[in-house]
Amino acid sequence: MKNDFPELSEFWNHFDAGDCTGQATGVKLRLDNGLSGYIHIKNLSDSHVKNPEEHVKQGQAIHVRII
Repeated sequence: MKNDFPELSEFWNHFDAGDCTGQATGVKLRLDNGLSGYIHIKNLSDSHVKNPEEHVKQGQAIHVRII
């Protein structure tokens, strides 16, 4: 998500160091019964979501609709 590298070598240093986590594509979750799941970013809300981290936080309880 960082795009202000003055030189290409700095980008590769950032990437190779493991600092580049990439863009989130969804949210992993665990249901109350212990099952794990995944909500793709396009199914996270009825409106467009650009960054899932702005809508849900780790450990937050959410209500979902299983499709």
